[in-house]
Amino acid sequence: MGNSVILKPLKGDNTLEDAFNSMVEDILWPYVMKALKNTRTLIRATTEHFFVE
Repeated sequence: MGNSVILKPLKGDNTLEDAFNSMVEDILWPYVMKALKNTRTLIRATTEHFFVE
């Protein structure tokens, strides 16, 4: 019984942290993936431009 009282604040912190992490993933991850994809495309285009010609 005493443990549940101790764990409640920890669970609250974890929930808040999980909510923040999921918010970061939902908002930032698409931009990160888009940036990585654009960078990869740019590198490939640049490489083809220099090595094909």
